[in-house]
Amino acid sequence: MSLGVKIGIVGFGLLVAFAGYAAYTRPGDPPELIAAQNAVAKDIAEKFLASLPTDARWNRVSVDEVTTNSYRLTLYYVPGTGDLAQVKADTSAVALALLRRLNVAGHHPADERMAISVSAREDEAGPPLITARFDPIKDGFVFEKPNS
Repeated sequence: MSLGVKIGIVGFGLLVAFAGYAAYTRPGDPPELIAAQNAVAKDIAEKFLASLPTDARWNRVSVDEVTTNSYRLTLYYVPGTGDLAQVKADTSAVALALLRRLNVAGHHPADERMAISVSAREDEAGPPLITARFDPIKDGFVFEKPNS
């Protein structure tokens, strides 16, 4: 193996290590770095949405917020199409798929204290039926129902 190839491999390794280190936004980071990291987060969210299979029960998924350490999605159901058990199962499946996508992208949501939530609602104005919220202490999702 030539010296140039070895230098290239070491340089690439340093680049990957720096990119992993730079994935954490810290107070005082320059706005350009934060904007770049948020753009990467939005790209992850867009690719995730594109990978979701369509479902007859819910008609769309919206990205409500995406930043370096926050992902908030909502599943919108056609009114009257989902019982609570099915809505919880769908919300759980989407939340876990998002968590897997973040892991594949090199994130560790519990260590990074990411705020991840997936809500389900029947229409634009209705209250959430259920919300799956990532709990970094449990390293998993907890489900919350709105107060009735």
